[in-house]
Amino acid sequence: PTVESLQSAHVDGVSFLLKQRRSLKYKYQLRSVIVHIGQPHSGHFITYRRGIGADNHNAWYKTSDSQGTRMSGEEALPSDVDVVVLGTGLPESIIAAACARSGLSVLHLDRNDYYGGVWSSFHLQSIAEWVDRMNGEIDAASEGNYTDHTLEDGEELVPIGRNQSIGNVHLQWHIVEPETTESEQNGDMESDHPIKRDMEKNWRRFSIDLLPKVLLSRGAMVQVICDSEVSKYCEFKCVDRLLCLSAKANYAEGALQELQVVPCSRSEIFQSEAISMIEKRRIMKFLTSCMQWHEKPDEIDGWSDFADKPFDDFIESRGITGNLKGFVADTIGILRPNATAKEGLKAVYRFMESVGRFGDSPFLWTLYGSGELPQCFCRLCAVYGGIYCLKQPIDALILRGNRVMAVLTKGQRIKCRHVIMDPSYLPRRYSNDKERRNVLQRAILLTNRSLLNDAEKEHISLLNLMRLDSDASARLLEVGFEACAAPRGYFVSHLTAHGKGSACKTLKPIVSRLFKDGLAVSDSEDTRPPLLWSLYFDVNEPIYSRENIPSNLRIVSGVDANLDYDETIAKTRALFEELWSDRDFLPRSLSKEDDHEEQEQAENGGQNNEVQEENPEIGIENMSS
Repeated sequence: PTVESLQSAHVDGVSFLLKQRRSLKYKYQLRSVIVHIGQPHSGHFITYRRGIGADNHNAWYKTSDSQGTRMSGEEALPSDVDVVVLGTGLPESIIAAACARSGLSVLHLDRNDYYGGVWSSFHLQSIAEWVDRMNGEIDAASEGNYTDHTLEDGEELVPIGRNQSIGNVHLQWHIVEPETTESEQNGDMESDHPIKRDMEKNWRRFSIDLLPKVLLSRGAMVQVICDSEVSKYCEFKCVDRLLCLSAKANYAEGALQELQVVPCSRSEIFQSEAISMIEKRRIMKFLTSCMQWHEKPDEIDGWSDFADKPFDDFIESRGITGNLKGFVADTIGILRPNATAKEGLKAVYRFMESVGRFGDSPFLWTLYGSGELPQCFCRLCAVYGGIYCLKQPIDALILRGNRVMAVLTKGQRIKCRHVIMDPSYLPRRYSNDKERRNVLQRAILLTNRSLLNDAEKEHISLLNLMRLDSDASARLLEVGFEACAAPRGYFVSHLTAHGKGSACKTLKPIVSRLFKDGLAVSDSEDTRPPLLWSLYFDVNEPIYSRENIPSNLRIVSGVDANLDYDETIAKTRALFEELWSDRDFLPRSLSKEDDHEEQEQAENGGQNNEVQEENPEIGIENMSS
């Protein structure tokens, strides 16, 4: 409708002014407004949308709740919802978004004061606070604050667990303080090293991931964030440099390592000076046959003889040896460590299929860290009516027979049809306190120099470290200023392994081969980057049996050792389809044409009066005159 004069539409006590400008070629209509609730780095979003039709043009509706009002922090949470989700890690956040997107009412709670759980990102100060929290004692009395007066006949209380997912946490500064004078010792001058002072001054510019992963350009996560339009809330950049250890390197303990850049795309392979022309033809022939194997495996001669043998043996049988073998084994092995020939061929196909979609690299990095993704899915859930509350202690589950009837939080009973939770919330009744599964070993290192310096530009780098310890299947991801993960001139190196020992025992020998300890080492021939700061920790999960868990309670998949998110998406989708087989999992939003048809139907008196969410940002839709 044309706005002939200054008008105002009231939304929750705030006036939004609309004024026609006849000089413009097009007419614009304010369609939706996002309101952020909470602190700058927390809280949630409420979306208001304009009504459809001339008679309803100046009416505004809260998404999924036309008669709802804004909830203040002091008000009680809803007393009855379809789904309660406990924890804001990535799998829980994806499930919550899928439920809200399909029309279910969702209450998403987290006892932490930050999003993401073990999938979070922290700056330099908050990561130190997180370490103190992980190393602190958990007060058993804090696990529940409830009484039996909330129970009805036949019901029982099952206290929520506080399973620690992180263990063996060790943080250390490696910067050696300069020699102090007597006046400095008396406190007249600061004795901190200038680099340490600079890092602490720029603490906000660090974004330190607990569980960093990358996205395959044609992987499941990219498909989901494009279909669900979560991509509007985050940005990505290509992992533009894949590294491998030189074939001439000495892998003996204590030897320094030489690194090489791995060519990925066809153009990079033919431009590489590290590969001879004969090797270039050989590698292209091999990669082409791997792509053909995916479509017609029976037409590739000899591969079945190596199906269950190591992928390295299959590579050598194709005449790929030396440096060339290192390129293939390292780049493919980072997707599928210790692969058989069949697994390796699948990994080659996944790798090469993603090359060229967004750049010469098959991998994408989430700017500001992988911890952005849980928040993006939480925002999508909130746009479709999900309610969020951080720092909310969850006391207990209320059971009747083999079903969860409600959850208890701060003494309030909240009825629900389903409960989805992170493994850390699993009640002790269903888990074994004495047995835990060690999933990952992690090391996070801060340096002021890249592993492989490039005078022209900064890179996001990925390095397979399996040759240094085949049992640990370790990898390294290096990000810096261009990845929005560190101040300019600093780098964050993430080491991830899947070994049997602790992080310190597994990863410190590898770290010592690639980095030197602090700035005190003055050997001019030592080109290793100096360690400024390090953090080691283990990631584990409780062991539980699915048979004993209530029928409407589900535990999301925990963390895995994979480089990308495909397994996380597959398990999350399977969980959603198990509970709601009649609903779509994060379907694609309606196109603009479909949305316009729905508006026309509503304006013509059609039965469908529900507004289809199109753009959850503060949006102005272009409407041609």
